[in-house]
Amino acid sequence: MRFCQLALPLILPVLLTGCFTSVDPVFDDNQIVNDPRIEGHFTNQAQDGNALKSTWWVRPSVDFQKHYEVWVTDGPATIELIGTLFRLDKSLYLDLYPMHDSGQWHKPSEPQTESEMLHSVVFDPRHLIWKVEISDSSISYAVPTRNGVGQAVGLLPELRTSVRAAGELAIILLPKSKKDAQECLRKFGDNPKIFDWKGKLIKKPEA
Repeated sequence: MRFCQLALPLILPVLLTGCFTSVDPVFDDNQIVNDPRIEGHFTNQAQDGNALKSTWWVRPSVDFQKHYEVWVTDGPATIELIGTLFRLDKSLYLDLYPMHDSGQWHKPSEPQTESEMLHSVVFDPRHLIWKVEISDSSISYAVPTRNGVGQAVGLLPELRTSVRAAGELAIILLPKSKKDAQECLRKFGDNPKIFDWKGKLIKKPEA
């Protein structure tokens, strides 16, 4: 297996305490799944139940078959992503890849906004990978905290780490090889100590 690379950017986020990313898609076409329950307008909620400020809108992509358009609005900032649901064994994941954005909502002297955090993760550009569970009323997503990243490194000691800064946001860059990246996710996917932070997108009732 190639090494997964671990980077620690500068600022502690609210939305993304940690994440898995990749330069290229980690899924094969036959692993893509579609679920109409992912479609709709959503508010974002942290694992402590507190509401976050972003709103999310998901609909089938008109340009990319079997994929989704994902629009994230955070104050005056809007980010467009392409979303792809895919399954590895029994675990369901959502891949998010940037298309364009209107900039970032910066609030001086306050913590990073959600659009700033999301932009810093995906606009290299990179694929952001969430582990998800979908119901009629919500999309639950799971990502690793710094503790989760430590658990991942403990499970795969050959992980090579490089520290970008002394911050709190942990970004694991999966191997470029699709086979190796999937092997990482398979080793991590069923471990609640790795995917140890959970948020929820709450579907808004249709008008």
